[in-house]
Amino acid sequence: MNLAPIERIRAQWSQLLVLPLIRWLSIASISFTLLSIAIIAWWWRMLPPFIPLWYSRAWGQDQLANPLWLFLLPGASLFWQGLSLTLASNIGGQTVFSKLVIIASFFVSILSFVSIVQILSLVT
Repeated sequence: MNLAPIERIRAQWSQLLVLPLIRWLSIASISFTLLSIAIIAWWWRMLPPFIPLWYSRAWGQDQLANPLWLFLLPGASLFWQGLSLTLASNIGGQTVFSKLVIIASFFVSILSFVSIVQILSLVT
């Protein structure tokens, strides 16, 4: 297995995380994501067999999903955070665009956290 690309990405991320705003927002994003996972784990035993998750579908059975699907939100948030850090580090000298990408990632993690809290408050 070739670790050179992983080491290159790690070096790019460490250069990007020197900027205080990007470092703070990245830590906050990951914290919200980990808090989402912790909340799901905490309420896991009290969850019903099906939860309302797919709100874009027609009302009723089509909106219900297995509780395991709750992990889709923090998983997507972590994926988005990694993608944002990679994109922002590849941009190079354009720090304004890098900051905008990281801010968008921060809002994605907040919205994911709020969605999980709302779903869990509906079913418990």
